[in-house]
Amino acid sequence: MTAPTTWHPPKDVGDRDATISDAKHELERQYGYAKGVDDGTDVYTQRFGDVLKTYGPRVNDQVRQGKRQSPYISEAGLKGVYDWTVKTQLGIIPRSNPAPVITEWRPIFFFSAPGSGANNLVGPSSDVGNLVSDGWGQPGRALHVNHWRLNFPIGGYLGLMGGDPGLSYKEVIAAEGNDLELQIGLAIEETKRRFGDRWIDVIEFWFSGYSQSADGMVKAVLRLFGDGGKYAYLRHRINGLILFGNPARQPGLCRIGRNLWMPAPGWGISRDTFPDWLNAITYSITTVGDMYACAEDNTLLPGFYDWFVEAETSLGFIAYSTALLLPVLTSYLGIAGPLLGGIFGGAGAQVIALATGVALPFLSTVIGAVNAPGAVGPDPEFVRELSAQGLMTPQGITRVFGTLRALPGIQTHGEYFIPKPEFGGRTGVQVGYDIVADFRR
Repeated sequence: MTAPTTWHPPKDVGDRDATISDAKHELERQYGYAKGVDDGTDVYTQRFGDVLKTYGPRVNDQVRQGKRQSPYISEAGLKGVYDWTVKTQLGIIPRSNPAPVITEWRPIFFFSAPGSGANNLVGPSSDVGNLVSDGWGQPGRALHVNHWRLNFPIGGYLGLMGGDPGLSYKEVIAAEGNDLELQIGLAIEETKRRFGDRWIDVIEFWFSGYSQSADGMVKAVLRLFGDGGKYAYLRHRINGLILFGNPARQPGLCRIGRNLWMPAPGWGISRDTFPDWLNAITYSITTVGDMYACAEDNTLLPGFYDWFVEAETSLGFIAYSTALLLPVLTSYLGIAGPLLGGIFGGAGAQVIALATGVALPFLSTVIGAVNAPGAVGPDPEFVRELSAQGLMTPQGITRVFGTLRALPGIQTHGEYFIPKPEFGGRTGVQVGYDIVADFRR
């Protein structure tokens, strides 16, 4: 006698459910990415599973943004299981109206800020904020922390993104700091309203930023909570700063957990230093090789940063740096001007690629940005000053080559969503979430 088979929601190719044909029909009718899924059968197919894996995260984003009613797609549904949450959202089964779950409001605030050129709904800091607030579609992970996003002008300077070239890097991070000051005040008022005179003993702060905004965040916290700062009396209520790809990272080991550290070469490209009290509560989530957080002393990048933050330019930092290096490189290598014509000229690019060890496609792409119509590059005075700094000596040209070889480190600067060995196989976002989840006062 054959043992009865235990039923489970359809999840494997060949599984059956009487409503799968209806689900396939609704998916193909409503979503372009589901084209071809409706084969008229009630059989779970590979195509059906793939479509569900796209459908689930998008539904959860809409629920989180208030554009769609609950339920969230379950963790199993996100992996392609055809369960009741998927059926409900597709309208296959009626939506129930369970009693709302009342969650105690917690006076804990997580302020997040995006990277260069991005809005405040994206980036690793925003993702950590989503997870610690409502679990981002995974209710079991929700910590019920208040996630407040900062609002300030988009600036695309320390990264290859857009932004208003009429604003300098310094102006953008100053606007970030001003909004943080405003939102901290609002958080204090909300906590006072709920807790009265006890508010100062219960309020807690987390601060998080990525790339340019990490730099701006640590400087704003220093200004606001440092000695003489507006909120210095609340310094003891800061739980931590969770900073991704921070151009102001301090030298030495990176703190990525309460008692967890990792080595990383170099230090932040800004070369700014901060007081011990601030460093003690800063978590530097850093991919090894991140150009902005791991700038080494054998490059010119810190000097470029000093110029760049003052500049009003339409070039990203990498293209800007390359534009500064070109006169030195071409002179040293004996490349004639016409050879660099067009978008750098194939022959000239090959000579520099061979001399520096930098991949030709990367060079061509960056120089294309430098020479793009309307691109605003470095002030000619910067170029003259750079060329006069002894860079034509053997020691100087070594630093020039080291700088150019460091520029592709922009790739790791964008890898905080990828599991990395330096994070113990986790993503940077998971590291950030774990820091908050594991924290105890």
